[in-house]
Amino acid sequence: MSKPLCAERRQGLRLQFAAAACALALCAGNGGAAALDAQEAVFAPGVRLGTIPALHTLPGVDNMFFDIGFTGQHGYRDHRGEKGGLVYTCAAGFLDIDHVRQSADWMAYLHARLGAAWSRKSETTRLTIPSADRGMQLRIVLQHSTEAQGTPPPWPALDALARRLAFLMMTWHEVLTWFDYRSTFLAPEKISAFTYEDTLSHVVGIEIGARAVARTDVAYAVAVDQELKALPERYGAQPVAVTRQAFTRVRNRWWRGNSGWPNNDFITGRDVAMGLDSPTIKPWSVPGVAACASRPPRVFSSAELVFAAPAANPADQAAEAAAPASAASAPSNADEPDPAPFRAEVRILSTAPELREVLSQLFPEQAAGTAFRLNPQQDLLKLMQEIERRVKAELGEDATSPERLLNRP
Repeated sequence: MSKPLCAERRQGLRLQFAAAACALALCAGNGGAAALDAQEAVFAPGVRLGTIPALHTLPGVDNMFFDIGFTGQHGYRDHRGEKGGLVYTCAAGFLDIDHVRQSADWMAYLHARLGAAWSRKSETTRLTIPSADRGMQLRIVLQHSTEAQGTPPPWPALDALARRLAFLMMTWHEVLTWFDYRSTFLAPEKISAFTYEDTLSHVVGIEIGARAVARTDVAYAVAVDQELKALPERYGAQPVAVTRQAFTRVRNRWWRGNSGWPNNDFITGRDVAMGLDSPTIKPWSVPGVAACASRPPRVFSSAELVFAAPAANPADQAAEAAAPASAASAPSNADEPDPAPFRAEVRILSTAPELREVLSQLFPEQAAGTAFRLNPQQDLLKLMQEIERRVKAELGEDATSPERLLNRP
């Protein structure tokens, strides 16, 4: 191929890319400044590495802690200006700020993708959302009502769906790592699966992402920066010294002081309560933290984060999955429509080799296929119950109960 033709082809590809980016930018967000920009909205969030919740990762090697006075600069794809680490909060227990940022970005990305999908103005819209992890995709089918076609995006309902999808994405990463999925192919990550700060980091991150995309006065990354600076006010985030004290109080209860990475029993407390069979999600709160004496832990609604159990009528099930979140969640961008002008069907598509054995046992009717197609509530609940059984078998019957772990001799 000649050089002029190559240049022409590259220019054509750039124009196609720009057109796709503009389509996403126009439909992503609420029409204000906080939506992801054109280039950001094309790509899924960049991957961040979390932090194991303990005073150290290896004996004698200090851990990373988040300084509430020096939050850094959030970046959707470029994370070089960010500050991460662990922080203790009165409302939500321990948080891993890298997981908070990742969850916020998934919320923003899914918000953008759903808005772009709505703009296609077809009765049925199909989306495939690849995970940052190998062997997992979300398959989403949106059924528009005839009256809704050509109307502006119904942001409250779309954002409610985005919250649930983001929580599912973050939860699925924990599922994979429990079964020894390795994002780097080298370092074992099972020790970090469902640790006691993970779930609430995802919950808080999604709240932050929802508030950020609802802003109309600043860019998305700036909105996230401002939300992180507000962690002390919103969630009672504490200085590093208090975070250290909180970890010391649960030493040899929720983590073993004489152990370290990569031993799976280093972190003895695993939070497998995803809210799939409960209306609430509760943080693992450390008793006796003086700074939190007047700020009790918060109870979070799981209805805003998980998909409802399958209904007898598939249409009813889809409508329930697409229903807007309650007013207690992060703000949406408009008045809630009644009813939601679309129906959504969501399925997890898994080809991960790490999961094939357990999924074949749980869903033998799908074992002969190349991929497992799972319902995000009923099938995920079944898988989570099996993970809970394995957690207790490996780490003890009290491993999933913060109160029982605190009472260990």
